[in-house]
Order: sequence, then structure tokens, then C-alpha cells
Amino acid sequence: MSLEIKALSTGLLRTSDHVAFRLGERVLYAAPNAAEPFGAVANKAALVTSMRFLNRNASGAAPVTINIFFVRYDSTRILQVRPTIRILPINLSLTSGQLMVEDLPLTLEQGDAILGEAGQANVIDYVINGLERDV
Repeated sequence: MSLEIKALSTGLLRTSDHVAFRLGERVLYAAPNAAEPFGAVANKAALVTSMRFLNRNASGAAPVTINIFFVRYDSTRILQVRPTIRILPINLSLTSGQLMVEDLPLTLEQGDAILGEAGQANVIDYVINGLERDV
């Protein structure tokens, strides 16, 4: 079996709504788990090797804060708010055009996830890189 580092997830951060646990809202990436409603057909563990966040706001716009969290899988809380563990400093501020890279490895078991939110919707571009393996 060959493993290669690839983009696991890309997109734009949304504002904090603290609603249900749904991919594409606060959930930036979830290690595939067939029990989750994200369409996974096989369970996988993941190693996140880096996360990049870029403020795409026009020059001179106000800085935007971001918050990124780790969430452990919990089968009793499917589609519900789950306890979070902070990955980045609270309310990390990015100015226009600023790039932030977090490259400390993060291991995720099947169903574990990375959540994110921004002070302004659709201006913080993100890429989560890593690899997945069958469990």
C-alpha cells in the first residue's frame, strides 16, 4: 500500500455558528468514519501534516480572527456539538494577505475532526494536508 501526502480538505472558513457537527460548516476535515453522515464508506485514520490559512481580504481591510479546534469522535453525538480542544491560539488575527502555517503533525482516529471558524465568512482560505490509511 502506498501512502502519499495530499490535500485532505480545502475551502473557506465560515463564521462561528456553533450548530450541528456538519462537514462544510465548522467541520473542515473529518477522518472518514462510516458511522458519520459525511458519506464515508470505509473507516480511516489520518495524519494531518500541515494546515494553511490565508486572509484573502483586499488590502487595507480589517484583520480577521480565526479559531481552529480538534474534536474527538463521539458516537453518541452524531450531528451535535462536541467538546473541542484548541489547536491554535485563541482569536488568532490575520491581516490582509497574511498566511499562517501550522506544521505540527496531528494524528486523527476514525471520526476525529478539525473544526474552524472565522470572524468574517468566506475570506480565510484553508488547506489541510496529510495522509489517510485504512483501519
